[in-house]
Amino acid sequence: MERSQLPEVVFERAKTLPVPLIIWDRDSSLLIVSLSEENDYSGEFINTGRVCIALGESMQAVDIEVNYSPSELTVVPDLVMPEGFAALVRFPDSYLIVDTISQMQALPDYSAMHLWYLSLPESEILHLRVAENVIFDITIDNRLAGIWIGNITQR
Repeated sequence: MERSQLPEVVFERAKTLPVPLIIWDRDSSLLIVSLSEENDYSGEFINTGRVCIALGESMQAVDIEVNYSPSELTVVPDLVMPEGFAALVRFPDSYLIVDTISQMQALPDYSAMHLWYLSLPESEILHLRVAENVIFDITIDNRLAGIWIGNITQR
């Protein structure tokens, strides 16, 4: 996938972070991360293949839905979420649709997942913590390259 196809982001340091509600429906192969209680987003979204990010009025993510097939997940026993600094992330564009298949990794108990659209060296990635247990991988030219979701519990 071309880097220019990735969703562009704008970010600034944050003082506080939301505590998301993470719902994992193993039977439906669906992971829903609610980052905001308002959820009044009027249809603005970033759709990146398996992932749909609903945006609020300020163009910040309010929901993230990940659809996947268990056969697409690679189990990695030593998967570790990176540290990231707290940030408010906004998407200047909405309704961006990227037809791509992201790669996904998960811990054996599925308590943490990492998905990405473009494989880059760690030196070219900035990790932004947009909520407790949710980290965005951002390229050096401010594009969303991947998402980490941790502390996942089955419901």
